[in-house]
Amino acid sequence: MVASLSAVCRSPGDYERAYQEARELIASLKVLGSTDVLAASDLGAARLFLANTEPAELERFARETLGRLLDEDVQPELLPTLACFFECGRSVRRAAIELDVHENTIRYRLAAVEKAIGLDVIGDADAQLTAQIALLVLKFRGTLAGPGD
Repeated sequence: MVASLSAVCRSPGDYERAYQEARELIASLKVLGSTDVLAASDLGAARLFLANTEPAELERFARETLGRLLDEDVQPELLPTLACFFECGRSVRRAAIELDVHENTIRYRLAAVEKAIGLDVIGDADAQLTAQIALLVLKFRGTLAGPGD
């Protein structure tokens, strides 16, 4: 069984949009190979990208984007730090609290992420979106645990 939840409908005119959202979410779940229940808020705008992409292409995108962070010879804390940074609303302070480290440790790790994959995840919105979608793919493919998992 696969289930998805659209955003809240506030008027009868919202039902058509909600149906389309739910269909996109179901398609995203199938592409991701996930059996989770998924809400529109879980994927946000990424559902448009995910619902219309082949699974192999998603995997390639995630691996190309995060590349060196997935290698065993790279600092193992970089990928979880990056994921936590996004889960904490791109707040260095909140990520530091969540990971129980100093804020400068988060900054150091994010600089190491940039050095490893070439994406300025601290200051470039496009790089942030790219990294977030790649992390989302890994998370829903079951290869990346969230900070609270």
